[in-house]
Amino acid sequence: MQYVVCLLAFGSPSSLPFAHARIKSSNFTYIFASCHTPKEERSCRPKHAKPTASCHEERRFGRGCIMQLSRRQFIVGIGGAGALGALGGVLGGCAPQQASENQGTGIAEGNGYMPAQWDEEADIVIVGGGGAGGAAAYAGRKAGVDVLVLESQSSTTFSSTALSGDSICFVGTEEQAAAGIEDSAEAFMQECLELGEHANKEEVIQTYLDHNLEYYEILKEIGVQFEGVVMLDTYTPRTLNFSSAEHQQLLTEATQELGARYLFETSGKRLYVDAAGTVCGVEASKDGKTIAVKARKAVLMCTGGITRNKEMLDECIAGLGDVDAGSGVGNTGEGHIACLQLGSKFHGRPSVYSPEGMHPGSVSMEGFAQMYDFGAIKVNINGDRFMDESLGWCAAATRATLEQPQKDGRYFNWQIVDQIGYDLAKECTDTRGVREENEGYFVSAPSLEELQNLIGAPNLVETVNRYNSDIIAGNADAQGRTTLTGEGSDAIRPLDSPPYYAYANVPVITFAPTVGIEIDGEGRALDQYGNPIGNDRLYLAGEIMLRNLIGNKYKIFGLAVGGGCTFGVYCANKAAQLENWDA
Repeated sequence: MQYVVCLLAFGSPSSLPFAHARIKSSNFTYIFASCHTPKEERSCRPKHAKPTASCHEERRFGRGCIMQLSRRQFIVGIGGAGALGALGGVLGGCAPQQASENQGTGIAEGNGYMPAQWDEEADIVIVGGGGAGGAAAYAGRKAGVDVLVLESQSSTTFSSTALSGDSICFVGTEEQAAAGIEDSAEAFMQECLELGEHANKEEVIQTYLDHNLEYYEILKEIGVQFEGVVMLDTYTPRTLNFSSAEHQQLLTEATQELGARYLFETSGKRLYVDAAGTVCGVEASKDGKTIAVKARKAVLMCTGGITRNKEMLDECIAGLGDVDAGSGVGNTGEGHIACLQLGSKFHGRPSVYSPEGMHPGSVSMEGFAQMYDFGAIKVNINGDRFMDESLGWCAAATRATLEQPQKDGRYFNWQIVDQIGYDLAKECTDTRGVREENEGYFVSAPSLEELQNLIGAPNLVETVNRYNSDIIAGNADAQGRTTLTGEGSDAIRPLDSPPYYAYANVPVITFAPTVGIEIDGEGRALDQYGNPIGNDRLYLAGEIMLRNLIGNKYKIFGLAVGGGCTFGVYCANKAAQLENWDA
């Protein structure tokens, strides 16, 4: 017999991970229905969105509207009996009440969700074998515990870490000292909070600061070579250049040599939880079959992001799910869903953005150029500007981009720069500039009129002339731009030195570090009330938790890889010290 239970959530539909969704569990089907949108949430969204973007708009959509589930709202627990038992609490939750004694488990009292028997087991089970997962596996084996990694792909060759932009961030490295760069934990804490718009968490940043050099030493141990320190949008140079692909390869090989076991083409689907709320293992899928994997000490979720999950992306920004994905193909959000089933908090959706600068004819970083850092403006297919280019990568910029007319069924724009900006980009030593790999993608012409005809953008000449004349006359820029890349950078200048260059640009969502599952400073997933889930046996590392470290904007380049892997090491070391739950 099948029962249907209707759960009413008195809150914004956007504050539920899957509003108006059906979730089946045992013999019950739960139907979510949202009944009310609070005034304070409605006021954050303008009735008529404009095709422009500003820092003020970004703050409203980013930090000011981070949705949280209150006691009046609900994410279904797991297990038929446990979830049914929660129904009375939900309906009763329409009035203020005391939280139950087991609120930290994320599920109601009941039978939990456990397998009849285990097919595999290890001390630590790591879901996801990319950068964070590999770092965790390496640290776990060094700590002397049995480690099993569940990796959804056939190898780690195309993980998001392997495909990332050849940079990693640490604080207090030998390379900084050799270059005469003074750095400190205090300076990093201040910069990280400011650049993340204080949407990140001090306790998580502090954990990174306390342990990031542990992973730095691991990289040197396994043979990773750094090419030096570069300055990328931060106040203190601390980003190191290296080969992302080699990093992932060396890490996986070193981890396997230490004895970590990998189950490739195996996807983690759900977390096993006993009646007390203890996370005991992972329900996984391999070769079309379900296997039960026991984690005697803890489960580490290192499953990446949501960049391959259209439903989740569209929930963040309408149309974002139609943007090309350039991330690892395993970033399907399954780890997020598994945590949400236990009542964890999914936060940061309004701040999600799509990186810019990728040429439509490229499928790798060889086609990347961020020319607006060197003075370029961005125009749509008609040659019209539509945003303040100094915003860089952020939600406001993505929203403005997705409101422009498409070209050949894709979101599209041009970066327009003159010879001065082009030369500056050629002097750049990182992936933002002009390099041998991307130089052939530029379209050039001796005059603006000829460039306009070449790219078929009828309003380009008028747009550039207005941009130049406003700068020369000292008038306010039509899109609000005053600097190249934001506060502290050079002032804008006219584009008046021929020849001129155009670089075709499509948004490609390569990662989503500003959205994820909330954790505490110990790497533990938290429920809606800020309590740890899983009785200290569920830890998160990598993109799934990066929002807690990065905040609303990813401005410290290399911190995604450096931070994600640092937490992999830290969480594995914590898990290794636990007693077995079945002891």
